[in-house]
Amino acid sequence: MKKLRHCVSFLIATTAVLLSILLLLPLQYAGASPPERFLRLNDGGNVAQSVLDSVAIALSCKSGIFDIRKDEADGVFIYRIEAEKDMIETYWNLGEGNNQTASYIIIKNGVRYQFSMDEDGWRFESSRVCLTDLKRLAKNMALVLTDKNADTAALATDLSGIVGIDLSKYLNFQALPTVIRSMMKTFEDESFRQAVGYSFKREDFTLQYHFSPADSKILTDEIHAVAKPAYTKKLQSIVNVAGIAEGFAGIFGFDLYGRLFYGDLSLSLGAFSGKLIKFTYMNDNTTLTVTNRKYGGCRIKIDSAQLEALMAKHIT
Repeated sequence: MKKLRHCVSFLIATTAVLLSILLLLPLQYAGASPPERFLRLNDGGNVAQSVLDSVAIALSCKSGIFDIRKDEADGVFIYRIEAEKDMIETYWNLGEGNNQTASYIIIKNGVRYQFSMDEDGWRFESSRVCLTDLKRLAKNMALVLTDKNADTAALATDLSGIVGIDLSKYLNFQALPTVIRSMMKTFEDESFRQAVGYSFKREDFTLQYHFSPADSKILTDEIHAVAKPAYTKKLQSIVNVAGIAEGFAGIFGFDLYGRLFYGDLSLSLGAFSGKLIKFTYMNDNTTLTVTNRKYGGCRIKIDSAQLEALMAKHIT
């Protein structure tokens, strides 16, 4: 049971971290206008573009709350951003009573603090220096997405602070903007859509995108072909020895490729609002559903004297 809880904690924590990174996409990147979204009604357009538009909306709202359902357990995920203070908070909980797990992460005053909770209560996980400048990251990502020159050195510092490792050891940030733009364009290629198991349908004014990779090797090769120009010699050596999936698993400490390649992912977006409505991830062992409840005006309030004491002790 404890192993299962750790697995669940990992899955939700990974989702939270990825959402936190995505939510740092720029406010300057305003996304598509309603008329542009209207043109996507029949075929869905470029799904990568649609997702980025949705992220831009989420960022502009600065906070959001989502209902989570993991198999038979219910929970909540909340994010809150104060870019002017370089502060990010994320909180999720799942389950009830002795089966409840939770995580609270706050980036404040240049330090990232992480706390977690299980049947034994809250505990302090770790803290580390985070040199991320949210305003600078937003500006540079806006430049990348609008095909303009970005400060790639600053981009390396800001993204490394978020993920907690020195990404410049593995990625050539001078080439990364081109790779990001190329990756977005691959979603228009039929060969990539087949590899990722892409399908689209519309229900009323909801755009529904679905991904169900059938062959992980073909998909890995497709991604590798696009991403390779941004590899450093160190990362290329790791990939040559261990393979792309095992190589990245060794760097980040978990098999993100395996979790994505051997599961189905569905996204629902508002056709005119562009907002995320719902996403669902399923594999042989689990089903995770995240549904948007509200954007904007969300606060994180955790009723726990134990957590408050830990925060008072560890957060400076």
